[in-house]
Amino acid sequence: MENKLKNFFTPIIYSLFVVFISLWNFDSYEVKNPPISDKFIHFLIYFLFVIFWANSFKNRFKNSTLFVFFFSLLFGLILEFVQINLSYRSFEFFDLISNFIGCLVGYLIVKITLEKH
Repeated sequence: MENKLKNFFTPIIYSLFVVFISLWNFDSYEVKNPPISDKFIHFLIYFLFVIFWANSFKNRFKNSTLFVFFFSLLFGLILEFVQINLSYRSFEFFDLISNFIGCLVGYLIVKITLEKH
């Protein structure tokens, strides 16, 4: 039982990190804009999100990778809609598109990798 819980440590910590960076008010700090597109950052965040969670759910139940894909999409969607209610954050449709593409690429890579093993 203890070993099974260890498999979920990384994705849970990563998910908390995603919530933090999605909802934190960075305007009150002098944080410079990253040198790369924020859409690429969204892509990368959700790509890794799928990879971490899919690795934890690997071989747990049938279609676990598909479950992780939809869970990741829902997670990103919820965070984007929460941002609507925050005065210091905003909802952006193209963030959702970037999240979706990151989830899709992560899902496809996991599927291709699992089919080889």
